[in-house]
Parts: sequence; C-alpha cells; structure tokens
Amino acid sequence: MSRYRVRTFFRESGGEMRRFPVSKLDRLFARADNAREFAGKEVRFATVLVIDESRQVGVRIVDAIRLRFDRAGRLSRTSYDSMVRAYGELASDALKAWAGTARRSVLLATHRPPKRRATRRFEWRPSDGEKNEMIHLTLKSLR
Repeated sequence: MSRYRVRTFFRESGGEMRRFPVSKLDRLFARADNAREFAGKEVRFATVLVIDESRQVGVRIVDAIRLRFDRAGRLSRTSYDSMVRAYGELASDALKAWAGTARRSVLLATHRPPKRRATRRFEWRPSDGEKNEMIHLTLKSLR
C-alpha cells in the first residue's frame, strides 16, 4: 500500500533551500496568516510529492512557483489574483482541448494548449542542483 506525503520548500533570492510547513502555506493562500520573513519580497516555492511504497520511495517535484508578498508579509493580492486568473485560463483551455478529443481513445499531443505568457511570470524552473537539494531535504525529512 502506498502512502503519499507533501513537502514544500522555499528559496529566497540567493538564500538556502528551506522546508516550509504545508499548513502555513495553505493559510497564506487563504490570506489568513502572514510570513513576516517574506515581507516585500518575491519568494520561490516548490511542492514535492513523496510516494512511499513498501520498499521504495519516489520523489516528484510537482510545482514550482514564484510568489510576491506585500510589506505585511501577506501574499500580494494583485499578484495572487492575476496568477489564479492565468492558471484558470490555462486549465480552461486544457479542458476545451480534452473535450474536443473525448471520444478518441488517445489524446493527441497537438491538442495540448500552449502555456500562456501570463503563467511564465509565476513559474520557477529549479536548476538540477536545486532539484537535488530538494530531493535530499525531502529524503532527510522522512528519516
């Protein structure tokens, strides 16, 4: 039987990679909490999924985004709203493409919608070194 766990990490510009509690990230997205250490900064966050099977552990970096915080340490409302809108449009396009091919047994690669320019400003593409660091920290947290 497999168990799934989620870990989140952040990196400030030029700083070290640190683990960040998922529950606190949820509260930040709900705007119910603030993170004073991120006040007025843009911070890179990554979500890692851990698949723990009986004898093997799989680690997958699911998402990596940049988040902007206001002077109080809350998620910047304008930045967050535009990010939600951009990803919502992307999901809408994906659903339209999928609906157009729902009767086929194979989804053709040509029906994948291109990523919009709007989502690029929120994306963070971790380097191989950063990915290795996240994997190392994830495995270390399982011990």
